[in-house]
Amino acid sequence: RRVLFRSVLNQILGGDTLSSRLGKRIRDQLGLTYGINSAFVTGKLVGPFIVVMQTNPKDTEKAIDETLKEIDRFRMEGPTDVELTNAKRSLIYQFPLKFLDNDDLGDIILSQEEYGLGSDYPERFNSLVDKVDQAAVKRVAERVLDPKLFTKIIVQPKGEDPKPISSTPSSTP
Repeated sequence: RRVLFRSVLNQILGGDTLSSRLGKRIRDQLGLTYGINSAFVTGKLVGPFIVVMQTNPKDTEKAIDETLKEIDRFRMEGPTDVELTNAKRSLIYQFPLKFLDNDDLGDIILSQEEYGLGSDYPERFNSLVDKVDQAAVKRVAERVLDPKLFTKIIVQPKGEDPKPISSTPSSTP
C-alpha cells in the first residue's frame, strides 16, 4: 500500500504541472518556471523523489528555494481535503489508460510482482486508492520529503557560466 500512498502524495505535490501544488505555487503564482513536476523512482525500497523544472537561469536559485519551501510546507501540513480528493480522482481516472500502452502495462505487471500487490491489483486499484487518507499521505511526506537530505542537480545551457547555488535552502534550519 505504500506505493499508493506515494502515488497520491506525488499527484498532489508535483504529479502535474497545471494542477499540483508545485505547479500552482512555483509556476502560476510566482512565475518562476515554465513547467515543474515530480516523481518517485519506484522500487522495493523507497527510491529517490525527484523534481524537474524548466526555468530561466536568472530564476534558478529562487525557483529551487521556493520549491524546497513548498515541499517542506507540504511535509509539515499534509494535503487538504480538496487536494486529496482531486488526486485520488485523477489517479483513478488515469488508471484504465495505462492498459492502452505496452510500457505502462509492463509497469503495472512489474509493480504487481515487485510490491506483492497480487494478480487482482487492477480490479482492486480504485478501492485501494479510495482508502488512502490524509493522515497516511502526511506520514509518508514526513518520512520521505526531508529537504535537508535532497541533492540538487542543475543543468544549464552550454556556454553559460555556472551560477553558484547556495548549499542550504533558506526554508530549512
